[in-house]
Amino acid sequence: MYTKDDDYWQKRYSAGERIFGDKPCALLVDHTQLFNPGMSALCIADGEGRNSVWLAKQGLRVTAMDVAPAALAKTQAWAEKNGVTVETQCADVNDWLWQPDAFDFVICVYLQLPPEYRCRLHQGMVKTCKAGGYIFIEAYHREHLKTGLSGPKDIDFYYHEELIRQDFSEFEIMLLQKNLTTVDENDPTQKGVCLEFVGRKP
Repeated sequence: MYTKDDDYWQKRYSAGERIFGDKPCALLVDHTQLFNPGMSALCIADGEGRNSVWLAKQGLRVTAMDVAPAALAKTQAWAEKNGVTVETQCADVNDWLWQPDAFDFVICVYLQLPPEYRCRLHQGMVKTCKAGGYIFIEAYHREHLKTGLSGPKDIDFYYHEELIRQDFSEFEIMLLQKNLTTVDENDPTQKGVCLEFVGRKP
């Protein structure tokens, strides 16, 4: 989630517990067959490392980026506990320097940005993804707003299918669908609505 308060996520991740749990995003697990040892992955705004550490356990060389030092400290602790190495980089996604053709996988999970920042994010993801590489996005679908569960209040922050087709027009769409998701910050019996995208760069 986007916020103008630079300290919001630092304060939140400074809490003792792991806010979003330990399990990786199911979208990644469902595509385990794509992740081969020695391949590289960038996890954008990865928080406490639930996704980056899981990828490292598959044998990938992983870079986890997040704006909050407290989150990255938790990532390093989680990586150590799981016997793997993850490179961490502290940066705001809006200031990240996107290296061209740098990663086999570029992964962004539940980063809800306003349109102008989201456009820049997607352009950077395309730039840094290698030819033949993959982009994974899971984020709240605009229909999630109707649920009343946690998430931005402005519909412009939400994803929809046409947005993906427009911003990743050169990609082969491997998966693009709405799905129900459990929102960890709410009653686990309540379901949110997410968009799942996996695209392959030619």
